Amino acid sequence: MHFDYEEAKHITRLNGHRCVLVNAAQKPGFNISQTQNLYLPVIEKYKKTLPSNIELVKTFDQATNVNKRLGGLEWIL
Repeated sequence: MHFDYEEAKHITRLNGHRCVLVNAAQKPGFNISQTQNLYLPVIEKYKKTLPSNIELVKTFDQATNVNKRLGGLEWIL
């Protein structure tokens, strides 16, 4: 995490509103579903601390996509 600021080179928007993007990466060798079980409660707890004029929106969750794809394999096997 860096707290040094540069001159803004672009503005990020989500549904027409200014936003902040947060990305997280999983360490190699860990199970993505187990990692999701750890971070989802943290995100939900954090959402409750935000002011009413700020909304936390998950736009992409790789773990959810992996779980959906792997869930479909049971029908193939």
